[in-house]
Amino acid sequence: MESPRSNTSVALAVPPIQGTVQVQGTRSGFDARVGLMAVVGLALAGVSVAIAAGGSGSKPALAVLNGLSVAVPIGVGLYLWPREESKRLGSLMVALGVVYFVVSLSASRDELVYSVGRVAAFGASALVVYVILAFPRGRLETAAARVIFVAVAVDLAVLYLPLVPLVRFFPHPFPWGGCNATCPPNAFFAGHQPAFVGAVRSLGELIGVVFFAAAVVLIGLTIRSASRLRRRTLLPVLVASALWLVALIALFVGRRVGGDDDVTDVASWTVLASIPLIALGMLLGVLQWRLYVAAALPGLIRRLSAHPEPLDLRRALADALEDPSLEIAYWIPSTHGYADADGRAVLLPEGDPARAVTPIASAGERVAAIVHDPALQERPELVEAAAATAMLMLDRDRLNIELRASLAELRATQTRILSAADGERKRIERDLHDGAQQRLIALRIKLSLISELMERGSPRALELQHRLADDVDAALEEIRGLAQGIYPPLLASHGLSDALDAVAAASSVPTRVRVSDHRRFAPESESAVYFCCREALQNVAKHAESATGASIDVSSHDGMLTFAVADDGAGFEPARTGRGNGLINMRDRLTVVGGELDVRSHPGTGTVVSGAIPLGLT
Repeated sequence: MESPRSNTSVALAVPPIQGTVQVQGTRSGFDARVGLMAVVGLALAGVSVAIAAGGSGSKPALAVLNGLSVAVPIGVGLYLWPREESKRLGSLMVALGVVYFVVSLSASRDELVYSVGRVAAFGASALVVYVILAFPRGRLETAAARVIFVAVAVDLAVLYLPLVPLVRFFPHPFPWGGCNATCPPNAFFAGHQPAFVGAVRSLGELIGVVFFAAAVVLIGLTIRSASRLRRRTLLPVLVASALWLVALIALFVGRRVGGDDDVTDVASWTVLASIPLIALGMLLGVLQWRLYVAAALPGLIRRLSAHPEPLDLRRALADALEDPSLEIAYWIPSTHGYADADGRAVLLPEGDPARAVTPIASAGERVAAIVHDPALQERPELVEAAAATAMLMLDRDRLNIELRASLAELRATQTRILSAADGERKRIERDLHDGAQQRLIALRIKLSLISELMERGSPRALELQHRLADDVDAALEEIRGLAQGIYPPLLASHGLSDALDAVAAASSVPTRVRVSDHRRFAPESESAVYFCCREALQNVAKHAESATGASIDVSSHDGMLTFAVADDGAGFEPARTGRGNGLINMRDRLTVVGGELDVRSHPGTGTVVSGAIPLGLT
C-alpha cells in the first residue's frame, strides 16, 4: 500500500495542542478583512432590500428574499473562508452573494439599473451551477461536472449574451424583479429586433434545461454513491441545489409553453428562495461535521482507555471516523515498508479516488498510515486528532508488529540460508563430479596406459606423458575456479581494495572504486561486502541499461564497515518493483553478520545500494 498519498494526505507531525495553535494563528490574520467584508455584505444586502422594496410595491417578501440572497451567501462564505480546507468554497460563496446583489438590481424600475440586473442574472445562473457542482472542495473534480459547467457557460456566452442588444424586453416572469408584464424595457436594446431572436432564445433555454437536468441527475448520483460519512455533508446542500435546478427548469418550461401562471409563480419564488437555502445547506453541512467531531473524539478516548489490541484499535478508529473500511498500516523500518496487524507487507493505495491516506509520525519518525474514506480529507484535523489520541496505541502496536515481522524475516532468512547452503553444496559436488573428478580419473587411466606402453617399449608412451601436463593444468584451473566461487583468492590474499578493483575491471559498466580504509577485517565481513558489491554491480549491468558509470565506496567509521554501490541509470521505484533474488541474497548475507541493506532509488535519479556491518559482531 506504499504512497502519497499520497497524494492528498496530511501528515501528523505535531501534537494536537500545537496543531490547534497553528490553526488559530492562521485564522487571526483574516479577522480584519472578514470584518470589513461582513460590513460591506450587510451594506449590499441593505441596498438590495431597499431597491426591491421601492420597486416591488406590495411584495415585501420579494425584498426580504432579495436581501437574503445577498446576505446569506456572503455570511456563509465569510464563515468558511478563514478555514484552509474550505477557503476556496468560501470565496465562491462570497462571490455568489456579490453577484446576486447585482442581480437584485433588476427589482428597480430604472431602465439601466433593471437591465444591468437582468444581464447579471445570466452569469449568476452559471456561477450557481459551478458552486453546487464544486461542493464541497470548491473545484470541479469530475469530468461530468466540468462538461456540464462548460456547456452552461458556452450556452450563456453564445445564445444568451449576444441577444441582449437585440431584444426590446427581457423574458418574464423573472424571480428577482416582481414586475412581470410591467417590467421596464431593455436599456441596451439597439433599436431593431430580428425575427430569429425568438428561435435562438428558445434554443438557448432548451440547451439550458438539458444541462440543468443533467446537473440534477449528477447530484442524485453523487448522493447515491456517497459514503455515509460524505453524505452527512452533501445531503443538505445537494437537496437545496436540486430544488433550485428543478425550479429553474420549471420556470423555463412554463415561460415557453405559457401554461398555468400559478406554476411559474411558484417556480419563480422557489428559485429566489433556493439561493439562501443552498448557502444555509453548506453551513448545516459544516455544523454537522463539528457536532460529529465533538461526539467522536470523547468516544474514541473512552475506548482507548482499555488499551485495545490492534484489531480492536482499528475498529475503534473506524467507529470514531464512521468509516468501516478504515485500515491501519504500520511502518516497519527494517523493511522500509508498511505492514498490517499480522506483519504482512502492504502497499498504500496511490491514485485511487476511493481511498485516501493520512501518514502518522511522532517526533519526525513514521509510525503508521491510516487508509480511509476520502471524505475525511475535507476535515483533516479530525483524522489528525483521532490519530494523535491513538498515538500511544499505534506506536505500541507498531513495535510489536515490527518485532513479529523481524522474527518472520529472520526465520525466512535462515530458511533461505539453509537452502542456499544445500544448493551450494550440491553445486560443488556436481562441479567436482563433472569437472575435476572426471579429469583426475582420466589422468589415472592415462598413467596406467603410459605404464603399460613403457613396459612394451612403445614410442606413444612419451607422447602421452607430454599431454599429461595440459590435463593437470586444466584440472588445476577448474579447482581454482571452484575455490574462487567459494572465497576469492585475491580477497583472501590482498583484501577488499584489490578484490573490488578486479570486479570493477570485469564489469561492462565503467566503475570507480574507492576504499578509504585498507585495513584487513574479519573474513566474514570482507566476504559479505565483496559479494554484495559484486551482486549490486551485476544488477547495474543487467537492469540499469542507460547507466554510463558506477561507483563502489567502502569505508569504516563509528565501528561500522560500510559500502555503497551507485549508478546513474534510469532508477526505479523500490516499493513497487519488489525485491529480486539478488537483493534478497545481499540482505541475507548482511543479516548473518548483523548488518543491514538499504536501497535508495527513484525513476530518473539512479540507484544506490548500501550496507553497514557492525565490526564488533564479526
